[in-house]
Amino acid sequence: MHVNGVVAIPGGEGQVDLGKEDLALKSKGRLLVKGNSVDGVLTFVLPDTSEKSLSNNNSSFIVKFEDGQGRSYQTKKYVIGNKR
Repeated sequence: MHVNGVVAIPGGEGQVDLGKEDLALKSKGRLLVKGNSVDGVLTFVLPDTSEKSLSNNNSSFIVKFEDGQGRSYQTKKYVIGNKR
């Protein structure tokens, strides 16, 4: 799914244009050799998930995904909605 729009970076570090930085589009048809990378934003859609459920104190998530060649990856655990 291609996502367009400009969003603020958490921590007040500026904004990113999702349409221009879409990693799926930037890497499409591009051969990546070992050790090279492509900078961009990879957007995930979390079905049946509301902003309210994510903003609860100490909510956390891990994103697991697979590339086009069947290799599996996962992010580290992120804690969001942590009240201090």
